[in-house]
Amino acid sequence: MVFDPTRTYRLAELRHRAALTQVEVAAAIGVSQNAVSKLENGAIERSALITLKNYIEALGGHLEVVARFDGETLRLS
Repeated sequence: MVFDPTRTYRLAELRHRAALTQVEVAAAIGVSQNAVSKLENGAIERSALITLKNYIEALGGHLEVVARFDGETLRLS
């Protein structure tokens, strides 16, 4: 699974719309501000998702990662 940075940059856009800083989001999810920055720049930790993707594909399926916000859909994979 490859995460497209042109899609993940939208995470920052959504964060701005929510009037939150990277520090505030980091505190809310229990990670560093640097981790939030990496996430917004497409450096998403993929090891668990890759395992899940491989499992689903072995069963003949396709994994999609989607976030939904007030009727807006952001596809991350």
